[in-house]
Amino acid sequence: MTSSFPRFLAGLILVAGGTLTGLTAFGISMARWALSTTTVAISASDSALLDDMVALTPFVGAFALVAVIVGIALLIEHPNADIAALAVAGSATAVGIAGLALLVLGNDPFTAVPSDRALDGLQIVGTFTAIFAAVVVAVVVARATGGRRSTDPVAGAAA
Repeated sequence: MTSSFPRFLAGLILVAGGTLTGLTAFGISMARWALSTTTVAISASDSALLDDMVALTPFVGAFALVAVIVGIALLIEHPNADIAALAVAGSATAVGIAGLALLVLGNDPFTAVPSDRALDGLQIVGTFTAIFAAVVVAVVVARATGGRRSTDPVAGAAA
């Protein structure tokens, strides 16, 4: 077990979040493949939305891979993993917050009952944002509490 619990937790969450992100990108690609090889009826708007999402999957997949690698680096206590984790999780959190703002602003505020699709989008983007925001908080706590890493010199050791 690592010497800093918040750092360990950040690594664990980052690996899980990166894996979830990668599986989501894979699922979107497989949905497009499955729809292109079968004769399932799908609306034109849903097909266009899926095409737009498939175009982004290489970038999402690359981000997921980087997130998993940085999470593993945190778990094995690489000295520079904190900075990389803050960059990866911070960028994901910023994009998630921007996405949530766009989802909220894109809905009609005068609608009596919000659409299920809008609520689904808020829940999905909110979940991914919360996962990566938790990594940011855990890394900041680990750095603020001065959690020792195994690469730190031992106090009182002869140089």
